Amino acid sequence: MKSLNTLLCFIIIGLCLTGNVNSSNQYYVYGNDSFEHMPDGDNAYHPENYGSVLLGTANKTQTFYGTYNYYFITTYSGDIGLIDAVQASDSTYLSSHITGNTPDFWESWNAPDGVFAHVGANGSGGALVFDVVEEQLTSITVYAPAPYYCDTDNDGYIGTQSDGYCIGEGCIPFGCQAMPGDDCDDTPGSGAAIHPGASEICDGIDNDCNGEVDEGLEQQYTISGTVYYNGSETGTIYIGAVQFDADDNPVIVAQTTIPSPGPFTFDLPAGSYHIAAQMDTDNSGNISIDTFYQKEPSGVYSPDNDGYTITIPNCSAVLQNKDIYLADFHQGAVLLDSFSANFFSGHSGDMVYHDGYLWVCDTTDDGTGPIDIHKVNPVNGQLVNSYDLGIQFVRSLEWIGDDLWVSHRDFSASIWIIRQYTFDGSRFTAGHLIKLPSSSDWDLVWSVNIAWDGNILWAQERGRHSDKINIYKISLPDGTVLETIPGDQFGINKKAQLSEITDICFADGFLWTTDNSDPLFGRIDPADPVHAHVNYYTFDLDLYPFPEEANYEGMVKVNEMIYFLEAIYTEDEYGHPISGDYTIHTAIIDQCLVHNTNFHDAVINFGRINCILPNICFGDFDGDGDVDGIDIVGMLSCQAR
Repeated sequence: MKSLNTLLCFIIIGLCLTGNVNSSNQYYVYGNDSFEHMPDGDNAYHPENYGSVLLGTANKTQTFYGTYNYYFITTYSGDIGLIDAVQASDSTYLSSHITGNTPDFWESWNAPDGVFAHVGANGSGGALVFDVVEEQLTSITVYAPAPYYCDTDNDGYIGTQSDGYCIGEGCIPFGCQAMPGDDCDDTPGSGAAIHPGASEICDGIDNDCNGEVDEGLEQQYTISGTVYYNGSETGTIYIGAVQFDADDNPVIVAQTTIPSPGPFTFDLPAGSYHIAAQMDTDNSGNISIDTFYQKEPSGVYSPDNDGYTITIPNCSAVLQNKDIYLADFHQGAVLLDSFSANFFSGHSGDMVYHDGYLWVCDTTDDGTGPIDIHKVNPVNGQLVNSYDLGIQFVRSLEWIGDDLWVSHRDFSASIWIIRQYTFDGSRFTAGHLIKLPSSSDWDLVWSVNIAWDGNILWAQERGRHSDKINIYKISLPDGTVLETIPGDQFGINKKAQLSEITDICFADGFLWTTDNSDPLFGRIDPADPVHAHVNYYTFDLDLYPFPEEANYEGMVKVNEMIYFLEAIYTEDEYGHPISGDYTIHTAIIDQCLVHNTNFHDAVINFGRINCILPNICFGDFDGDGDVDGIDIVGMLSCQAR
């Protein structure tokens, strides 16, 4: 779309205007004997909705006949038309006037002079309807510029986009025409080889202007990379290209195998794919979608942007360095209890454990909510107290000794801040303040998670592009950044390759994470997070069918217990959460790994050895002394982690 700023040029018979307003400058003329005010909304573009009669439509100068007191010249919603002048049946030139709602038009009451009034949409949703007022006219003549089309690239074919507008008979420049042509690229120089009848070549362009790109030239393309794995499992590794059908079911389009971690290469047609790899420890003979991210070492190539889909255009080059990092997945998480947590005024965020209680963020999108954090009883999920820190958009919190540290966004300064609070048992008092070197771009960094490893505070940015966010290691209380780890190198982001890491915490000397779309807990050695192997602990989803639409916002590990927060949001038309149904789950990371075996008859002999917590052995999950009745659970082989 060219600029609305116009460049006037005079030719022998009329005026011409270079620049585009809409593709046709189509306008509509209505007549009416009465009129009070301009209606609101889309009705302003349809005078027939308030009793007017359509006299005709045109995209150039034309006379319209009918005896009316009012004439309306407009376009339909979303378009803008140009009107140079309006001449009455008595040869006088008329100006715009609307009783009760007079738009600010450019000059239109003189004879055609190349100064135009806009009719139709004004660019911000308002109506600019041109209204002519004169008693008992028998006709009006609307002077409007008509589009013309030229062969700008001199290849013998007229372009499809207008090259300008002109007013008056015979005003179209020599070699141009009033109707669009069929040259889909009329760009001077580069467009000369693109026109109807041209030979199609493999370049990702519609060379012959038939609406198809590289038709008849489909090829197979080579993709290569390396599979990395530092775990203890062994087995053939399957690497495949996965697409999703209309019902969102995964379909493996092409695959190859390698006997152990190392380089791979295979061919596949153009398209969009997830490039996935899985170690076949159960000898299924292929990539098992049912066990992906549940049991066997798995991973997906993650490009340095949002999501895990790569698109291979037809006629593309060899795709190299599509490396995949496998993580171990253990179905060893056992759900213990769940509590409703519908006490949020905004929506949920980070969660930590301190002094026998869970502490949970409460966040509103604009940062103006009345509550910032909640104190919750972990035994029954009951709300104990709520606190307003008097700051905006609290996203993460961490207790360090008796002090609470929080990350929040300062909307007035567009920065992320980490702030210390002392607590006297009833009220929080602000202390140290650290300004993060985090991006002020709200779309780039929308949250910052913090976690204390016993010596250093980790601040993990969450955002749209992993290659543009960072993880900071910060000394307290001075706030010195000791190390910056680029987000695309961080072991959790690069190797986990899941939906989105929503929370981090430290426990047992490891860094733990949770994923946004799955109840999945990762464990990584923080000494070298870029190269360390990742272990994930999952639930048996046959036994625990978590809702597919759920989000998992906060997580904390206390000894062998995991507390995590599930949210099912109701969203507005823009995808922003406006309400939610919240649940706090408690689980145990068991030493026993689950295998899918029907266990109805053996539940009495359900022997768990070396289990850490009392009353969690022999199937007594609720600690009441009786073996619980579990419909489907695996025979448990207890292994050291």
